[in-house]
Amino acid sequence: MNRQAIAQRVLPVWLATRHVAFWAKWAFYVFFAIPSVVFCAVLAYCSYFSFATIPREVFQYASEVAQRPAAPPGYLTVRHCEDPKPAATVLRRKPFAVCKTWGLEKRSIESMASEVEQQLWEMYLTTVLMSIGCVLGLGIFYSSRSRFKASTAGYRNAAV
Repeated sequence: MNRQAIAQRVLPVWLATRHVAFWAKWAFYVFFAIPSVVFCAVLAYCSYFSFATIPREVFQYASEVAQRPAAPPGYLTVRHCEDPKPAATVLRRKPFAVCKTWGLEKRSIESMASEVEQQLWEMYLTTVLMSIGCVLGLGIFYSSRSRFKASTAGYRNAAV
């Protein structure tokens, strides 16, 4: 077998592999890399760009929890605001108010975990949708795809 015959057999597999790699690269960017960077940026912003404050806040929270009364198995004693909530009008949202009176409440671990899970999924999906919008809106994907098509066009023309 000569080289041209081998190249014609291998070329479709090579092009399919390059297509899979191209799409896998963009899926990695959109579904992992960009959300990770956004998460780290938000974490840095919330900790005033000092990661030393994060463990301090965790330990402070743990010490506060240790001083609360015991809850039955499957429940946690958590703080909640006991101030009356202002009513929302049709035209305006509820105004944000700083809580003045705090109380303790026993809440199910399952319900709290499902609330946190829902919030994390919402934040992740929002980040993914925003990153897709940025990638498409800035034209980064289209320029990358056009470069990719131009690089594979040489192989396609060689096979013909």
